[in-house]
Amino acid sequence: MADHLEGPYQPPLANFRDLGKSTSDNPDGKSYVKTGLMTRSATLDNMTEEQVNEFIDQTNTRTILDLRTSIEGIPGSPISLHYPTTVIKTKSTPKVEEKAATPRQKFCVNFVGNNFRRNFVIPACSWFIKIKLLLYLLFRREHWATYVVSKEVLDPLGLANLYKKFVEFCPVEIYQALAVFTEQENYPIHVQCSFGKDRTGLVCFLVMSICGVPEEVIVQDYAKTQAGIRPIYSELMMDLQRVGLSEGFIDASPQNMRGLIEFIKEQYGSVEDYLVNVVGLSLEQQAKIRSVLCA
Repeated sequence: MADHLEGPYQPPLANFRDLGKSTSDNPDGKSYVKTGLMTRSATLDNMTEEQVNEFIDQTNTRTILDLRTSIEGIPGSPISLHYPTTVIKTKSTPKVEEKAATPRQKFCVNFVGNNFRRNFVIPACSWFIKIKLLLYLLFRREHWATYVVSKEVLDPLGLANLYKKFVEFCPVEIYQALAVFTEQENYPIHVQCSFGKDRTGLVCFLVMSICGVPEEVIVQDYAKTQAGIRPIYSELMMDLQRVGLSEGFIDASPQNMRGLIEFIKEQYGSVEDYLVNVVGLSLEQQAKIRSVLCA
């Protein structure tokens, strides 16, 4: 991994970091994750062809794990042309046959998809809001529906509690995302969402936990997002306002991640117990991830 990619965070690699380098930034200088195998950032959709080629040359990324919804990407972007998409539709590890045709690939996991909407968002809406949503969807006003849900359900919930709802209501999507890490031929893997902050932060937290990274080191990596999104702050603020969320959703306070870790321990016993008993990621699958990623 080229050193300049770990320097000041500059678009189009906003909020970029190598998890191996990031987790070795600790008081003991101990390495937990191998460098060059797992990176994270905000979307790469704005990269030019030249920048994409540089990204490929310097990171050797084989797989992009994209956690966004279908309406968030830029169709035909240079990065998407280099990483053909395979949508994970079932609760299973991606098959080698699906990957044989190309040296690079992108797996898409709609993290806040139908399961999250059906099991959390809709039950949380009043009947009045449900009727509004139905009308918006009937008249194909999906963006209006998104705005209402954000304004009436997600914003009052707050960012820290939203993370907990992801854990409660997105186990299928979490499984699909983590299954990508169980196949050695998928590496190096790059994880992205729109701003590389919330959905990316959750998946990276779980992978780091599987690899035995201490909680405070995980919290520290999450908090680096505060500096990572600084160059795209105005863009992020406009995006939040457009979908009906307040400025509090920009926050990447260490307490957000500490609160999530404590929530998982209180509700499920441990991260490992949560992954086995709720997500369905077996101990054997977790061992496969460690065998590849652990330093």
